[in-house]
Amino acid sequence: MAPTDIVILGGGITGLSSAFHLARRFPDARITLLEKDTQLGGFLRSERVQVEVQDEAGGKAEASVLLEGGPRTVRPVALAVLELVNLLDLTPSLVIVSRKTAAARNRFLHLPGTDGLSRIPSSLTGLLTTPLGHILLPGVLRDAWRGGNGPAPADADESVASFLGRRFGPDFARTFGSAFVHGVYAADSRVLSVRAAFPDLPQMASKGSGSVVRGALWSGIEYIFGLGKKDEKKEEKKEYELGDTKALMKGVSVFSLRDGLGMLITALETKLGEIPNVTIVKGDAAVELSKTVDGGYQVKSASGATFTASHLVSALPLPMLSTLVQSSPTVPSLPHLTANGASTVALVNFIFPCAPSRLHPPGFGYLVPRPSAGYNGADAPEDASAKENPIGLLGTVFDSCALADQDTNAANVTKVTAILGGPYLTAPAPPSYTGESFVPDLLKTLEAQLSLSSPIPEPLLVRVHHHTDCIPTLGVGHLTRMEELKGVLEKEWNGRLEVIGAGVGGVSVGACVESGRNVGTKW
Repeated sequence: MAPTDIVILGGGITGLSSAFHLARRFPDARITLLEKDTQLGGFLRSERVQVEVQDEAGGKAEASVLLEGGPRTVRPVALAVLELVNLLDLTPSLVIVSRKTAAARNRFLHLPGTDGLSRIPSSLTGLLTTPLGHILLPGVLRDAWRGGNGPAPADADESVASFLGRRFGPDFARTFGSAFVHGVYAADSRVLSVRAAFPDLPQMASKGSGSVVRGALWSGIEYIFGLGKKDEKKEEKKEYELGDTKALMKGVSVFSLRDGLGMLITALETKLGEIPNVTIVKGDAAVELSKTVDGGYQVKSASGATFTASHLVSALPLPMLSTLVQSSPTVPSLPHLTANGASTVALVNFIFPCAPSRLHPPGFGYLVPRPSAGYNGADAPEDASAKENPIGLLGTVFDSCALADQDTNAANVTKVTAILGGPYLTAPAPPSYTGESFVPDLLKTLEAQLSLSSPIPEPLLVRVHHHTDCIPTLGVGHLTRMEELKGVLEKEWNGRLEVIGAGVGGVSVGACVESGRNVGTKW
Protein backbone atom coordinates (compact mmCIF):
# COMPACT_ATOMS: atom_id res chain seq x y z
CA MET A 1 0.00 0.00 0.00
CA ALA A 2 1.40 3.37 -0.98
CA PRO A 3 1.84 5.62 2.07
CA THR A 4 -0.65 8.42 2.64
CA ASP A 5 0.69 9.80 5.94
CA ILE A 6 4.36 9.38 6.87
CA VAL A 7 5.71 10.34 10.29
CA ILE A 8 9.49 10.63 10.70
CA LEU A 9 10.88 10.50 14.23
CA GLY A 10 14.15 12.40 14.60
CA GLY A 11 15.45 15.50 12.84
CA GLY A 12 19.14 14.74 12.55
CA ILE A 13 20.83 14.34 9.17
CA THR A 14 19.24 10.87 8.80
CA GLY A 15 15.70 12.08 9.41
CA LEU A 16 16.13 15.12 7.18
CA SER A 17 17.52 12.95 4.38
CA SER A 18 14.50 10.66 4.79
CA ALA A 19 12.05 13.56 4.59
CA PHE A 20 13.75 14.99 1.51
CA HIS A 21 13.79 11.76 -0.45
CA LEU A 22 10.35 10.59 0.69
CA ALA A 23 8.88 13.92 -0.47
CA ARG A 24 10.37 13.27 -3.90
CA ARG A 25 9.28 9.63 -3.94
CA PHE A 26 5.73 10.18 -2.63
CA PRO A 27 4.67 13.71 -3.62
CA ASP A 28 1.04 13.07 -2.63
CA ALA A 29 1.77 11.76 0.88
CA ARG A 30 1.58 13.99 3.95
CA ILE A 31 4.98 13.92 5.66
CA THR A 32 5.57 15.06 9.24
CA LEU A 33 9.02 15.20 10.82
CA LEU A 34 9.07 15.29 14.62
CA GLU A 35 12.21 16.54 16.43
CA LYS A 36 12.49 16.91 20.22
CA ASP A 37 15.10 19.69 20.05
CA THR A 38 14.44 23.22 18.87
CA GLN A 39 17.30 22.90 16.36
CA LEU A 40 17.60 20.33 13.58
CA GLY A 41 20.77 18.45 12.66
CA GLY A 42 21.63 16.38 15.72
CA PHE A 43 25.38 16.54 16.33
CA LEU A 44 26.08 18.38 13.07
CA ARG A 45 26.91 21.89 14.25
CA SER A 46 28.76 24.58 12.26
CA GLU A 47 29.55 28.08 13.53
CA ARG A 48 31.46 30.98 11.98
CA VAL A 49 33.28 33.29 14.41
CA GLN A 50 35.30 36.49 14.04
CA VAL A 51 38.59 36.88 15.96
CA GLU A 52 41.05 39.75 16.07
CA VAL A 53 44.52 38.88 14.74
CA GLN A 54 47.74 40.59 13.79
CA ASP A 55 48.11 41.42 10.09
CA GLU A 56 51.29 41.30 8.01
CA ALA A 57 52.14 44.93 8.85
CA GLY A 58 51.83 44.33 12.59
CA GLY A 59 48.42 46.00 12.86
CA LYS A 60 45.04 44.55 13.82
CA ALA A 61 42.77 42.64 11.47
CA GLU A 62 39.75 40.38 11.75
CA ALA A 63 39.85 36.70 10.78
CA SER A 64 36.72 34.75 9.89
CA VAL A 65 37.04 31.19 11.21
CA LEU A 66 34.67 28.23 10.75
CA LEU A 67 34.20 25.91 13.73
CA GLU A 68 32.66 22.44 13.56
CA GLY A 69 31.01 21.01 16.65
CA GLY A 70 30.73 17.53 15.15
CA PRO A 71 31.74 15.80 11.88
CA ARG A 72 33.75 18.02 9.52
CA THR A 73 34.62 16.05 6.38
CA VAL A 74 33.07 13.50 4.04
CA ARG A 75 34.80 11.02 1.75
CA PRO A 76 34.05 11.29 -1.99
CA VAL A 77 32.65 7.73 -2.02
CA ALA A 78 29.63 9.10 -0.11
CA LEU A 79 27.56 9.53 -3.27
CA ALA A 80 24.34 10.17 -1.35
CA VAL A 81 25.92 13.26 0.21
CA LEU A 82 27.22 14.47 -3.14
CA GLU A 83 23.72 13.99 -4.53
CA LEU A 84 22.34 16.24 -1.78
CA VAL A 85 25.04 18.82 -2.52
CA ASN A 86 23.91 18.83 -6.15
CA LEU A 87 20.16 18.82 -5.53
CA LEU A 88 20.39 21.55 -2.88
CA ASP A 89 22.54 23.77 -5.15
CA LEU A 90 25.52 23.62 -2.79
CA THR A 91 28.12 22.69 -5.39
CA PRO A 92 29.65 26.23 -5.47
CA SER A 93 30.25 25.89 -1.71
CA LEU A 94 32.31 22.68 -1.93
CA VAL A 95 35.69 22.74 -0.19
CA ILE A 96 37.90 20.02 -1.60
CA VAL A 97 41.04 18.46 -0.11
CA SER A 98 43.25 16.90 -2.80
CA ARG A 99 45.05 13.62 -2.17
CA LYS A 100 48.28 15.48 -2.96
CA THR A 101 48.00 17.91 -0.04
CA ALA A 102 49.79 17.54 3.28
CA ALA A 103 46.39 17.19 4.96
CA ALA A 104 45.71 14.05 2.93
CA ARG A 105 49.23 12.57 3.03
CA ASN A 106 50.26 13.28 6.61
CA ARG A 107 48.49 11.68 9.54
CA PHE A 108 50.17 11.08 12.86
CA LEU A 109 50.09 9.03 16.04
CA HIS A 110 51.09 10.08 19.51
CA LEU A 111 52.18 6.98 21.41
CA PRO A 112 51.25 7.29 25.11
CA GLY A 113 54.34 7.66 27.26
CA THR A 114 56.46 9.17 24.46
CA ASP A 115 57.19 12.68 23.22
CA GLY A 116 55.94 14.19 19.99
CA LEU A 117 54.23 12.69 16.97
CA SER A 118 55.07 9.85 14.58
CA ARG A 119 53.90 10.04 10.98
CA ILE A 120 51.89 7.06 9.76
CA PRO A 121 53.59 5.88 6.54
CA SER A 122 51.59 6.01 3.32
CA SER A 123 54.15 4.33 1.03
CA LEU A 124 56.57 1.39 0.97
CA THR A 125 59.50 3.75 1.55
CA GLY A 126 57.73 5.25 4.52
CA LEU A 127 57.02 1.76 5.87
CA LEU A 128 60.75 1.01 5.92
CA THR A 129 61.84 4.30 7.47
CA THR A 130 59.09 5.20 9.97
CA PRO A 131 59.81 5.21 13.72
CA LEU A 132 56.67 3.08 13.94
CA GLY A 133 58.39 0.39 11.86
CA HIS A 134 59.17 -1.85 14.84
CA ILE A 135 55.42 -2.35 15.26
CA LEU A 136 54.15 -1.87 11.73
CA LEU A 137 56.60 -3.91 9.66
CA PRO A 138 56.52 -7.14 11.73
CA GLY A 139 52.73 -6.93 11.78
CA VAL A 140 52.47 -6.59 8.00
CA LEU A 141 54.93 -9.45 7.42
CA ARG A 142 53.11 -11.64 9.95
CA ASP A 143 49.80 -11.13 8.17
CA ALA A 144 51.27 -11.65 4.71
CA TRP A 145 53.22 -14.84 5.40
CA ARG A 146 51.84 -16.55 8.46
CA GLY A 147 50.12 -19.87 7.74
CA GLY A 148 47.12 -21.38 9.45
CA ASN A 149 45.23 -18.11 9.61
CA GLY A 150 42.58 -18.66 6.97
CA PRO A 151 39.33 -16.73 6.58
CA ALA A 152 36.67 -17.02 9.27
CA PRO A 153 33.23 -18.40 8.35
CA ALA A 154 31.07 -15.92 6.48
CA ASP A 155 28.68 -15.50 9.42
CA ALA A 156 31.36 -15.27 12.12
CA ASP A 157 32.08 -12.01 13.88
CA GLU A 158 34.71 -10.76 16.29
CA SER A 159 36.01 -7.50 17.67
CA VAL A 160 38.34 -5.24 15.72
CA ALA A 161 41.07 -5.91 18.29
CA SER A 162 40.62 -9.69 17.98
CA PHE A 163 40.67 -9.59 14.18
CA LEU A 164 43.79 -7.42 13.95
CA GLY A 165 45.51 -9.23 16.81
CA ARG A 166 45.20 -12.64 15.13
CA ARG A 167 46.53 -11.35 11.84
CA PHE A 168 48.98 -8.56 12.71
CA GLY A 169 49.80 -9.24 16.36
CA PRO A 170 48.63 -7.64 19.63
CA ASP A 171 51.03 -4.65 19.50
CA PHE A 172 49.81 -3.72 16.02
CA ALA A 173 46.18 -4.18 17.07
CA ARG A 174 46.55 -1.95 20.12
CA THR A 175 48.65 0.75 18.46
CA PHE A 176 47.04 1.14 15.06
CA GLY A 177 43.69 -0.58 15.50
CA SER A 178 42.69 1.20 18.70
CA ALA A 179 43.87 4.57 17.34
CA PHE A 180 41.81 4.22 14.17
CA VAL A 181 38.75 3.18 16.16
CA HIS A 182 39.25 6.22 18.41
CA GLY A 183 39.21 8.44 15.33
CA VAL A 184 36.01 7.04 13.85
CA TYR A 185 33.93 5.60 16.68
CA ALA A 186 35.54 7.05 19.85
CA ALA A 187 35.20 3.50 21.17
CA ASP A 188 37.16 0.54 22.53
CA SER A 189 38.40 -1.63 19.66
CA ARG A 190 38.01 -4.67 21.93
CA VAL A 191 34.23 -4.18 21.85
CA LEU A 192 33.55 -2.94 18.30
CA SER A 193 32.44 -5.47 15.65
CA VAL A 194 34.86 -5.71 12.74
CA ARG A 195 32.17 -6.88 10.33
CA ALA A 196 29.80 -4.05 11.20
CA ALA A 197 32.36 -1.25 11.55
CA PHE A 198 35.02 -2.15 8.97
CA PRO A 199 33.56 -4.80 6.62
CA ASP A 200 36.36 -4.29 4.08
CA LEU A 201 38.87 -5.89 6.46
CA PRO A 202 37.28 -9.38 6.65
CA GLN A 203 36.48 -9.16 2.94
CA MET A 204 40.15 -8.50 2.17
CA ALA A 205 41.18 -11.34 4.46
CA SER A 206 38.82 -13.70 2.67
CA LYS A 207 40.14 -12.63 -0.73
CA GLY A 208 43.72 -13.11 0.49
CA SER A 209 43.09 -16.57 2.00
CA GLY A 210 43.35 -15.17 5.50
CA SER A 211 45.71 -12.29 4.77
CA VAL A 212 44.49 -8.70 4.64
CA VAL A 213 47.75 -7.65 2.97
CA ARG A 214 47.50 -10.26 0.22
CA GLY A 215 43.83 -9.44 -0.26
CA ALA A 216 44.60 -5.73 -0.61
CA LEU A 217 47.40 -6.42 -3.10
CA TRP A 218 45.14 -8.66 -5.16
CA SER A 219 42.38 -6.03 -5.14
CA GLY A 220 44.90 -3.48 -6.40
CA ILE A 221 45.92 -5.78 -9.23
CA GLU A 222 42.27 -6.38 -10.14
CA TYR A 223 41.62 -2.65 -10.20
CA ILE A 224 44.66 -1.84 -12.37
CA PHE A 225 44.01 -4.57 -14.93
CA GLY A 226 40.21 -4.66 -14.74
CA LEU A 227 40.12 -8.27 -13.55
CA GLY A 228 37.61 -7.89 -10.75
CA LYS A 229 33.99 -8.93 -10.98
CA LYS A 230 31.38 -6.21 -10.74
CA ASP A 231 29.49 -6.00 -7.49
CA GLU A 232 25.98 -6.82 -8.67
CA LYS A 233 24.38 -5.40 -5.53
CA LYS A 234 26.06 -2.05 -6.13
CA GLU A 235 25.14 -2.16 -9.80
CA GLU A 236 21.48 -2.60 -8.83
CA LYS A 237 21.39 0.74 -6.97
CA LYS A 238 19.53 3.58 -8.56
CA GLU A 239 21.73 6.14 -10.20
CA TYR A 240 22.64 9.17 -8.13
CA GLU A 241 21.89 12.66 -9.42
CA LEU A 242 25.42 14.00 -9.04
CA GLY A 243 25.50 16.85 -11.56
CA ASP A 244 28.97 18.42 -11.64
CA THR A 245 30.03 16.99 -8.28
CA LYS A 246 31.28 13.69 -9.73
CA ALA A 247 33.85 15.39 -11.96
CA LEU A 248 34.99 17.58 -9.06
CA MET A 249 35.82 14.52 -6.92
CA LYS A 250 38.69 13.29 -9.10
CA GLY A 251 41.81 12.98 -6.95
CA VAL A 252 39.96 14.14 -3.81
CA SER A 253 40.71 12.81 -0.33
CA VAL A 254 37.80 14.41 1.56
CA PHE A 255 35.43 17.33 1.08
CA SER A 256 33.33 19.72 3.14
CA LEU A 257 31.40 22.95 2.55
CA ARG A 258 32.45 26.59 2.83
CA ASP A 259 30.39 27.19 5.97
CA GLY A 260 30.72 23.64 7.27
CA LEU A 261 28.56 20.54 7.04
CA GLY A 262 25.87 22.47 8.89
CA MET A 263 25.09 23.96 5.47
CA LEU A 264 23.47 20.62 4.62
CA ILE A 265 21.11 20.99 7.58
CA THR A 266 20.20 24.59 6.78
CA ALA A 267 19.63 23.82 3.09
CA LEU A 268 17.51 20.74 3.85
CA GLU A 269 15.36 22.66 6.33
CA THR A 270 14.85 25.46 3.81
CA LYS A 271 14.02 23.09 0.96
CA LEU A 272 11.59 21.02 3.06
CA GLY A 273 9.90 24.22 4.21
CA GLU A 274 9.08 24.98 0.57
CA ILE A 275 7.28 21.64 0.02
CA PRO A 276 3.54 21.96 0.83
CA ASN A 277 3.03 18.37 1.98
CA VAL A 278 5.96 18.42 4.45
CA THR A 279 5.62 19.67 8.02
CA ILE A 280 8.56 20.00 10.42
CA VAL A 281 7.72 20.08 14.13
CA LYS A 282 10.61 21.15 16.38
CA GLY A 283 10.82 21.14 20.15
CA ASP A 284 8.28 18.31 20.53
CA ALA A 285 9.18 14.65 21.14
CA ALA A 286 7.15 11.53 20.37
CA VAL A 287 5.99 9.92 23.64
CA GLU A 288 3.40 7.32 22.62
CA LEU A 289 2.57 5.00 19.72
CA SER A 290 -0.72 3.22 19.12
CA LYS A 291 -2.34 1.21 16.33
CA THR A 292 -5.24 2.46 14.22
CA VAL A 293 -8.10 0.32 12.91
CA ASP A 294 -6.79 0.45 9.34
CA GLY A 295 -3.40 -1.01 10.30
CA GLY A 296 -1.62 2.30 10.61
CA TYR A 297 -0.36 4.10 13.69
CA GLN A 298 -0.88 7.21 15.76
CA VAL A 299 1.96 9.17 17.30
CA LYS A 300 1.35 11.36 20.33
CA SER A 301 3.87 14.03 21.22
CA ALA A 302 4.93 15.62 24.50
CA SER A 303 2.81 18.69 23.70
CA GLY A 304 -0.30 16.52 23.36
CA ALA A 305 -0.48 16.70 19.56
CA THR A 306 -1.53 13.57 17.65
CA PHE A 307 -0.18 12.56 14.23
CA THR A 308 -1.70 9.83 12.05
CA ALA A 309 0.74 7.60 10.18
CA SER A 310 0.14 4.99 7.54
CA HIS A 311 3.94 4.49 7.63
CA LEU A 312 6.64 5.36 10.17
CA VAL A 313 10.36 6.10 9.95
CA SER A 314 12.46 6.07 13.09
CA ALA A 315 15.74 7.95 12.82
CA LEU A 316 16.02 8.01 16.61
CA PRO A 317 18.89 6.48 18.60
CA LEU A 318 17.88 2.85 19.15
CA PRO A 319 17.64 3.11 22.98
CA MET A 320 15.33 6.11 22.57
CA LEU A 321 13.12 4.11 20.20
CA SER A 322 13.13 1.26 22.73
CA THR A 323 11.77 3.57 25.43
CA LEU A 324 9.02 4.77 23.09
CA VAL A 325 7.99 1.26 22.03
CA GLN A 326 8.09 -0.12 25.59
CA SER A 327 5.83 2.68 26.79
CA SER A 328 3.30 1.94 24.02
CA PRO A 329 1.78 -1.48 24.86
CA THR A 330 -0.48 -1.68 21.79
CA VAL A 331 2.41 -1.90 19.33
CA PRO A 332 4.68 -4.94 18.70
CA SER A 333 7.93 -5.08 20.62
CA LEU A 334 11.29 -4.76 18.87
CA PRO A 335 14.43 -6.76 19.68
CA HIS A 336 18.03 -5.62 20.24
CA LEU A 337 17.38 -1.89 20.54
CA THR A 338 19.50 -1.65 23.68
CA ALA A 339 22.18 -4.21 22.74
CA ASN A 340 24.83 -1.61 21.92
CA GLY A 341 26.32 1.15 23.99
CA ALA A 342 27.32 4.58 22.70
CA SER A 343 30.29 6.87 23.16
CA THR A 344 30.11 10.18 24.97
CA VAL A 345 32.72 12.74 23.94
CA ALA A 346 33.84 16.27 24.64
CA LEU A 347 34.90 18.13 21.51
CA VAL A 348 36.93 21.30 21.98
CA ASN A 349 37.65 23.93 19.31
CA PHE A 350 40.72 26.13 19.86
CA ILE A 351 41.86 29.21 17.96
CA PHE A 352 45.44 30.25 18.76
CA PRO A 353 47.15 33.57 17.84
CA CYS A 354 49.98 32.11 15.77
CA ALA A 355 50.73 30.49 12.43
CA PRO A 356 50.06 26.72 12.26
CA SER A 357 53.77 25.94 11.84
CA ARG A 358 54.30 27.24 15.39
CA LEU A 359 52.17 24.44 16.86
CA HIS A 360 52.10 21.38 14.64
CA PRO A 361 53.51 19.76 11.48
CA PRO A 362 51.49 20.00 8.25
CA GLY A 363 48.87 17.27 8.17
CA PHE A 364 45.33 16.26 9.04
CA GLY A 365 45.98 15.61 12.72
CA TYR A 366 46.93 12.84 15.11
CA LEU A 367 45.32 9.99 17.04
CA VAL A 368 46.26 8.52 20.40
CA PRO A 369 46.15 4.70 20.79
CA ARG A 370 44.93 2.89 23.87
CA PRO A 371 47.67 3.01 26.54
CA SER A 372 49.49 -0.23 27.31
CA ALA A 373 47.95 -0.21 30.82
CA GLY A 374 44.47 0.33 29.41
CA TYR A 375 42.20 3.32 29.81
CA ASN A 376 43.41 5.21 32.89
CA GLY A 377 45.32 2.14 34.03
CA ALA A 378 42.30 -0.16 33.96
CA ASP A 379 44.38 -3.09 32.63
CA ALA A 380 47.34 -2.54 34.97
CA PRO A 381 47.97 -4.69 38.08
CA GLU A 382 46.17 -3.50 41.20
CA ASP A 383 49.38 -2.18 42.73
CA ALA A 384 50.28 -0.20 39.58
CA SER A 385 49.39 3.45 39.22
CA ALA A 386 50.47 3.89 35.59
CA LYS A 387 48.05 6.34 33.99
CA GLU A 388 49.11 7.48 30.56
CA ASN A 389 46.92 10.12 28.94
CA PRO A 390 44.80 10.67 32.08
CA ILE A 391 42.72 13.39 30.43
CA GLY A 392 41.48 10.85 27.88
CA LEU A 393 42.49 12.61 24.65
CA LEU A 394 41.51 10.46 21.65
CA GLY A 395 42.93 12.68 18.93
CA THR A 396 43.36 16.17 17.57
CA VAL A 397 42.46 17.59 14.15
CA PHE A 398 44.70 20.26 12.62
CA ASP A 399 41.77 22.17 11.14
CA SER A 400 43.84 25.07 9.79
CA CYS A 401 45.69 22.62 7.57
CA ALA A 402 42.90 20.15 6.92
CA LEU A 403 40.28 22.73 5.83
CA ALA A 404 42.15 26.01 5.40
CA ASP A 405 39.82 27.24 2.62
CA GLN A 406 36.93 27.57 5.08
CA ASP A 407 38.66 30.50 6.80
CA THR A 408 39.59 33.98 5.57
CA ASN A 409 42.38 36.31 6.66
CA ALA A 410 43.57 33.52 8.98
CA ALA A 411 47.26 33.09 8.08
CA ASN A 412 48.29 34.08 11.61
CA VAL A 413 45.84 31.93 13.53
CA THR A 414 45.83 28.21 14.20
CA LYS A 415 42.59 26.26 14.53
CA VAL A 416 42.63 22.78 16.09
CA THR A 417 39.95 20.51 17.50
CA ALA A 418 40.58 18.05 20.34
CA ILE A 419 38.31 15.02 20.92
CA LEU A 420 38.19 13.45 24.38
CA GLY A 421 36.33 10.78 26.31
CA GLY A 422 34.78 7.71 24.71
CA PRO A 423 36.14 4.56 26.40
CA TYR A 424 38.05 6.62 28.98
CA LEU A 425 34.70 7.51 30.55
CA THR A 426 34.02 3.84 31.37
CA ALA A 427 37.39 3.39 33.12
CA PRO A 428 37.60 2.96 36.92
CA ALA A 429 38.78 6.57 37.33
CA PRO A 430 37.18 8.47 34.43
CA PRO A 431 38.26 12.01 33.62
CA SER A 432 35.82 14.84 34.23
CA TYR A 433 34.72 17.21 31.46
CA THR A 434 32.45 19.40 33.56
CA GLY A 435 31.93 22.77 31.89
CA GLU A 436 35.32 24.11 30.78
CA SER A 437 37.24 23.31 33.96
CA PHE A 438 39.33 20.68 32.20
CA VAL A 439 40.58 23.03 29.46
CA PRO A 440 43.82 24.11 31.26
CA ASP A 441 44.81 20.44 31.68
CA LEU A 442 43.92 19.80 28.06
CA LEU A 443 46.20 22.63 26.93
CA LYS A 444 49.06 21.14 28.97
CA THR A 445 48.38 17.75 27.38
CA LEU A 446 48.44 19.22 23.87
CA GLU A 447 51.70 21.02 24.67
CA ALA A 448 53.28 17.76 25.83
CA GLN A 449 51.94 15.54 23.04
CA LEU A 450 53.00 18.03 20.36
CA SER A 451 56.38 18.29 22.13
CA LEU A 452 56.46 22.08 21.83
CA SER A 453 59.73 23.85 22.62
CA SER A 454 57.90 26.79 24.20
CA PRO A 455 54.62 27.11 26.12
CA ILE A 456 51.44 26.79 24.10
CA PRO A 457 49.93 30.26 23.42
CA GLU A 458 46.86 31.45 25.25
CA PRO A 459 43.94 30.70 22.91
CA LEU A 460 41.92 33.50 21.38
CA LEU A 461 38.79 31.36 21.59
CA VAL A 462 37.73 28.09 23.19
CA ARG A 463 34.46 26.39 22.29
CA VAL A 464 33.47 23.21 24.21
CA HIS A 465 30.81 20.81 22.91
CA HIS A 466 29.50 18.06 25.21
CA HIS A 467 27.99 15.20 23.17
CA THR A 468 26.28 12.49 25.23
CA ASP A 469 25.88 9.03 23.62
CA CYS A 470 26.65 10.56 20.23
CA ILE A 471 28.32 7.60 18.45
CA PRO A 472 26.80 4.10 18.71
CA THR A 473 29.27 1.29 19.42
CA LEU A 474 28.30 -1.50 17.02
CA GLY A 475 29.20 -4.50 19.16
CA VAL A 476 30.13 -8.01 18.06
CA GLY A 477 27.12 -9.72 16.46
CA HIS A 478 25.54 -6.41 15.41
CA LEU A 479 24.79 -7.43 11.82
CA THR A 480 22.98 -10.60 12.96
CA ARG A 481 20.95 -8.62 15.47
CA MET A 482 19.95 -6.07 12.83
CA GLU A 483 18.80 -8.86 10.49
CA GLU A 484 16.59 -10.19 13.30
CA LEU A 485 15.23 -6.68 13.89
CA LYS A 486 14.50 -6.34 10.19
CA GLY A 487 12.57 -9.63 10.23
CA VAL A 488 10.36 -8.45 13.11
CA LEU A 489 9.70 -5.14 11.34
CA GLU A 490 8.56 -6.97 8.22
CA LYS A 491 6.47 -9.57 10.03
CA GLU A 492 5.05 -7.82 13.10
CA TRP A 493 4.93 -4.26 11.76
CA ASN A 494 3.94 -5.28 8.19
CA GLY A 495 6.87 -3.33 6.77
CA ARG A 496 5.26 -0.04 7.81
CA LEU A 497 8.07 0.98 10.17
CA GLU A 498 11.62 1.49 8.99
CA VAL A 499 14.36 1.83 11.61
CA ILE A 500 17.44 3.60 10.30
CA GLY A 501 20.36 5.73 11.42
CA ALA A 502 23.82 5.52 12.92
CA GLY A 503 22.86 2.74 15.32
CA VAL A 504 21.74 0.49 12.48
CA GLY A 505 23.87 0.85 9.39
CA GLY A 506 26.93 3.01 10.03
CA VAL A 507 27.92 6.17 11.87
CA SER A 508 29.41 8.30 9.09
CA VAL A 509 27.54 11.23 7.57
CA GLY A 510 27.55 9.36 4.27
CA ALA A 511 26.00 6.22 5.79
CA CYS A 512 23.31 8.24 7.56
CA VAL A 513 22.35 10.18 4.42
CA GLU A 514 22.36 6.94 2.40
CA SER A 515 20.01 5.23 4.86
CA GLY A 516 17.60 8.16 4.60
CA ARG A 517 17.81 8.01 0.81
CA ASN A 518 16.82 4.33 0.79
CA VAL A 519 13.74 4.68 3.01
CA GLY A 520 10.47 3.67 1.41
CA THR A 521 11.91 1.90 -1.61
CA LYS A 522 9.77 -1.16 -0.77
CA TRP A 523 6.58 0.70 0.14
